[in-house]
Amino acid sequence: MSSDTRTSGITGARKTEQAGTESGGTEPQAVTATTYNILIVDDSATTRAMIKRTLRLTGLPVSEIYEAGSGAEGLDMLRSHAVGLVLADLNMPVMSGAEMTRRIRHDEQTKDVPVVVVSAEPDDGRLRQLQCEGVSAYVRKPFTPEAIRDAVQNAMEGAR
Repeated sequence: MSSDTRTSGITGARKTEQAGTESGGTEPQAVTATTYNILIVDDSATTRAMIKRTLRLTGLPVSEIYEAGSGAEGLDMLRSHAVGLVLADLNMPVMSGAEMTRRIRHDEQTKDVPVVVVSAEPDDGRLRQLQCEGVSAYVRKPFTPEAIRDAVQNAMEGAR
């Protein structure tokens, strides 16, 4: 069985094609799957671990999961890894998730990477402003696995 992996037009999305033969047949059949590299940015290691575990349990097509403890670390990770989606808290030391999102949107290499905010932010006006600035979705803490799954799935579909 041969395998061909190449990066698609979505940053951090990998399309893997495997050619093989179907049981009893002689014709090769192509199987195509797209997986995503995800960056979790939150100053709480516990929250990052919960989100990471949730992503693994939901069955979403996730390949690599990277972690950062601040917006500044998140930007560094984006520059050094192919990331297809960012899950970010808003209130963090060094650089907030809002500032990180603004910088992502103003960088030619990262401007199309979907950003999903996962935060306990109580100000609905601030959340609406963030959506105007390019946040793909918002998940309120404490979150359910379904809320994370749905927000990530919708953001991935919107990026295609």
